Amino acid sequence: IKQLSLASKLDSLKKVEDFSAELRRWAHLNDERYNDVMLILTEAVTNAIVHGNKSDPSKQVLITSKLEDNRLTIIVKDEGAGFDPEKVPDPLEEENLLKTGGRGIYLINQYADFVRYSSKGDQVTIIFEL
Repeated sequence: IKQLSLASKLDSLKKVEDFSAELRRWAHLNDERYNDVMLILTEAVTNAIVHGNKSDPSKQVLITSKLEDNRLTIIVKDEGAGFDPEKVPDPLEEENLLKTGGRGIYLINQYADFVRYSSKGDQVTIIFEL
């Protein structure tokens, strides 16, 4: 198990890059899988900081990763009120195509092999088959 706790500030994302590189070595990720992990982890942590914890630096985002049975499991948990992923607008709908945000969940779902949100919506579990 590898963990990283971050303050809810966007400059904490620099630590996500280092953590992703550590996961790359630990899980022996090839370039393509590493890029997937890096993208998804950045999106999930950004969502946790901005939407979950409302960029409150006193709140933490916890990343936990596990490696077992040829799969990498990453859990991103924030201290926010949570959300309902079903209520997030589809970024592919015409009225949303030109919006600057709203693609994080879509990208996570596209690049991960499995995604599950906690019932409260304050935690996402992301699995990559290796």
